[in-house]
Order: sequence, then C-alpha cells, then structure tokens
Amino acid sequence: TSDPAKGAGKRGPSRLTPAKYASDRLQPGGEAGAKSIVRDELKLLAVEGGKIWKRPLRGAGHDVTFVSFLVFGSENTVIDIGGARLRIASAGKPGYARLVTEGSGFSYLVKTEQHGGSMLATLPVVTVRLDPAAGVWDLYLFERLVAANLPVAADAKERSFALQGGPLGAWLCGLLLSDDNPLYVDENT
Repeated sequence: TSDPAKGAGKRGPSRLTPAKYASDRLQPGGEAGAKSIVRDELKLLAVEGGKIWKRPLRGAGHDVTFVSFLVFGSENTVIDIGGARLRIASAGKPGYARLVTEGSGFSYLVKTEQHGGSMLATLPVVTVRLDPAAGVWDLYLFERLVAANLPVAADAKERSFALQGGPLGAWLCGLLLSDDNPLYVDENT
C-alpha cells in the first residue's frame, strides 16, 4: 500500500472507472429510524437520534477502500467506517462543534446551523482511506490529508459504513465508496 504522508499524489480529478466505485442511493433499507427526505431539492437520508444506518463497504475484508461522504449531524453523532471512527463533539463554544477522531487527538472546528428545526454540525466533505490489512486509516477533509496512519479501532467487527445519529439526529447527503482514491491519482502506488 502507499504511504499518504509521503505525498498526496497528483491533484486534479481522479479518473475512476464505473467498476471502481459506487454512489450509494441513500435508501433506508428497512433500518428503523432511517428515512429518505428532500431538503432544498437535495435527497438526504435522515437518521433519528440514537438509531444506526449501515451499508457494507466495497471489497474483501483486507482490501484498501475509500469512503467519501457529507454529513450534517448533532453532537454525539458517530460515523464508523470499518473501525475508523469519527464523532461530532461539543466545541464548548456556541454555534460550533468539533469533528474528532476516536483514538487520536485530532479535532476540527465546524459550524452548527439550523437544519430542519435542529442544530446540526455541517461537516466538510470527508474522505477516509481504510487499510484493514495494515490496521490503519487516513482522514481527508475536502481534498486535504489531515491525519494519517490512525489505528483502526481494536473492537472493529464489521466492514461497513455506519451512521449513528446524535440526540437530534443526523443527515447523510452523499456517500461514495471506491476502490481507488476519488480525490486524485495516487502516485505512491
């Protein structure tokens, strides 16, 4: 596998072939507490507080995979990508929350805004590179690598994307699952 800390690769659109990625249709799939909604002409998946929506990741258990998504979530919303865990935490400052990685000291300040009557943190576009064979993951915000080689949670059991809504719920606005880096061509491989 490549070492993302040694270089991000060539910037510019990655040329993913249709066989190398899937854009999730954001269907509730029978999960209790998940429903499709439309806000400002955007189709979203809404997950109620305390409820979990899951979908399997691409590839076999040891394959490197990339997951890109956009989430609006209340405090204590948890996003688990095969043991790569992110949480929306209090920032201790009105109008803000923090996106934190569990198991490391990384945090990123984000604004909270009214969405559908609830104060939700508006996350940037997040991409996670999960390398289960090496037991590590990398975090990109927008197109920037912000944390590399974070340990996969020791109690990771499922190879899935799971969104657990905080007390006021969470919205998933887009989910892209890819075998290759969707941000740019990786020249380290």
